[in-house]
Amino acid sequence: MNLKKQILMMSFTLAVALLAVSSVTFGQERPRTIDGTWLAAVTPRNCATGDPIPNAAFRSMFSFNKGGTMVAYGVSVGQSPATVSPELGVWKREMGWKEYSFAFVVFRYSATGVFIGSTHVRAAVTLGESGNELSTVSSLQILDANDVVIGTGCATSVATRFE
Repeated sequence: MNLKKQILMMSFTLAVALLAVSSVTFGQERPRTIDGTWLAAVTPRNCATGDPIPNAAFRSMFSFNKGGTMVAYGVSVGQSPATVSPELGVWKREMGWKEYSFAFVVFRYSATGVFIGSTHVRAAVTLGESGNELSTVSSLQILDANDVVIGTGCATSVATRFE
């Protein structure tokens, strides 16, 4: 093959490669991951039956940071925002591209500001096909100020990506 044909062939190959890379890079708005901030509807549930607890659903926000840390905030029905801390924790990818888990802790205070304990939450997360919705199944432990478990609970949530 002469030099002119080789240059043409290399140029064509480079153009095809660039087109392929641009379709992968620009064809999706974002990689499918939970990185980012999510608006969630949380439904507390009876752990034994899975039934929703009436009039207990509340709104929450989750922010999953690159590197595996997270911040969340939600106030349960009947609870004062002044009596709970932000929820701080960690997340990780599990098997496949859509399975994740997270764990966080929230500190609880009396109305006078005295520390009364914490709540530890663990959740399995499933990311939706589009990467813009997720669902969770959570279990929680309620601990007193001495880290003794005084209660447990369950919840599910559905969330959409905040843009």
